[in-house]
Amino acid sequence: FTSCLLNTFGNLYSLLGLPHSTPILTFTILQTVGGIILMIGLWKLEIYLTIIGTVTGYMAKMWFLDRMVWVFEDMKTTHNND
Repeated sequence: FTSCLLNTFGNLYSLLGLPHSTPILTFTILQTVGGIILMIGLWKLEIYLTIIGTVTGYMAKMWFLDRMVWVFEDMKTTHNND
């Protein structure tokens, strides 16, 4: 399933020609993995899995948002309408 997902989104991003597509896809996958670990930790009432899932999800999301600021800045300089 994961390889199918990677191929689908990887092809989509490469078709768009975005230079930031690989990190964006990586952060999205990390957020998903963190969310799954978090849900497993909550289901099993395991505090360590819950903490690891939460930290992984939040760190991946913060890194993703940092990358989005970078993409925005690149787009501003590329498409400057002065």
